[in-house]
Amino acid sequence: MGVENSFSKWTCDRKDCDTVEHIKIGDAREAAWGKFNRVDANGVSTEYYLCPEHKTKYQDLVQQEDKDFQNWLNGVYE
Repeated sequence: MGVENSFSKWTCDRKDCDTVEHIKIGDAREAAWGKFNRVDANGVSTEYYLCPEHKTKYQDLVQQEDKDFQNWLNGVYE
């Protein structure tokens, strides 16, 4: 095979995770990872990369936050 180029090194940004994966650019495996843009309470936007396991857990967390926000917006929570 020799040398193959055009790989990206994916590293999970979660502090307690040491998942690292080298993926050929354009490979379907890239879709398993998550690239998220999060805006904090001060309006600061930060980009994060999460491994497949933490991508799923983050999506669950954000879905709950979306529901909580919608409830608050509708006056359910004060």
